[in-house]
Amino acid sequence: MTGEDRRRLQVDDKDMHIIFCVLGPDEYSKMSSCTSANEICDKLETIYEGTNDVNETKIRLLNLSYENFKI
Repeated sequence: MTGEDRRRLQVDDKDMHIIFCVLGPDEYSKMSSCTSANEICDKLETIYEGTNDVNETKIRLLNLSYENFKI
């Protein structure tokens, strides 16, 4: 392990610690199995923003609701 690798691991550990401090108990239990800060961010993004398919479906439903409202 090089010095650069150690530094990256330390930064990742600090980032994970900061994220865990901000999370509530429910979110923490979902994220505790993650091994990197990037994995935690990706999982949180999927949980709160959804996937592209979910977002497209929401947009279609909103458009349909709007069109029905106009009628």
